[in-house]
Amino acid sequence: MTTLKLNILNKNYKNLKKIYSDKIDSKNKIIVKYYKLNTKKPEICPFCKENHEHIHIHGYYSKCLKNSKIDNFTEVFNIKITRYLCTKCKKTFSDKFENQYQNYRITQNYNDQILEDFNKNTVLNDLKFKYKLPFPIIKSIFKNHITISNFNKIKELKSGFVEKLSIDEKKIGNKFYTFFIDLDKKQVIFYCEGRDSGTVKKFCDFYGKNFIKNIKTVSIDMAKSYNLGVSKYIPNAKIVNDKFHVSSNFYKNYVKKILENEIKKQKKSIKTMNKTPKTKKILMKFQKKH
Repeated sequence: MTTLKLNILNKNYKNLKKIYSDKIDSKNKIIVKYYKLNTKKPEICPFCKENHEHIHIHGYYSKCLKNSKIDNFTEVFNIKITRYLCTKCKKTFSDKFENQYQNYRITQNYNDQILEDFNKNTVLNDLKFKYKLPFPIIKSIFKNHITISNFNKIKELKSGFVEKLSIDEKKIGNKFYTFFIDLDKKQVIFYCEGRDSGTVKKFCDFYGKNFIKNIKTVSIDMAKSYNLGVSKYIPNAKIVNDKFHVSSNFYKNYVKKILENEIKKQKKSIKTMNKTPKTKKILMKFQKKH
């Protein structure tokens, strides 16, 4: 199964030419594939825009990019790229690998795999450990993914209707985002910026009245904004508060106050005990001995 998957992935990159045999590092679980970027000599210099007569090969350098994650193994492309020199302006430039995702050391295929997992599981910290990437890169991938076109893709993939819906917020950077999750399929079906009742309205406007009528229960985290939004825009659904927030609020409002009052009482009793003459004498004797 792994060899078939790897061959399918490599067919997408036509500009790559294999130069060495693959290396498998079973300790670090990495498969390294060596390629050379096959591109024609540039006709014009990107800086001075002169003809190809002034352009010469200046050397080579290698670039390592993570391409895919298969059976706990990370497929890495070690790509040999040519560097050119323009004799007129005396500036160097090199070929660009089109399938590289922005300026990060990953391919577009690796980015797509992260987003697929993200739609199944909303925990960004798990993606960081699974794909062995720094959290700022995972965060930037997520931010670029939040567009209307991606919502349309989710809508196309979505078949049938949702009966059990969950609403939760997550802070990414300095902004809060609200997630709408199908609890039966355990999949994110909508997300937008903010954490007020307006986010529920955006969700309802996106899917329409016929879709919202089928929602029976909505799980929220006891936030007043979500409670108002659900009761206003999804009136047929029953609001269910999740166990974690119920128990945490119970501890904050009742258990914590009882414990604090008991601690205060004990502190007062200790202070009164220290003021009595008997305790003072005992403490004086103990200090003299030691």
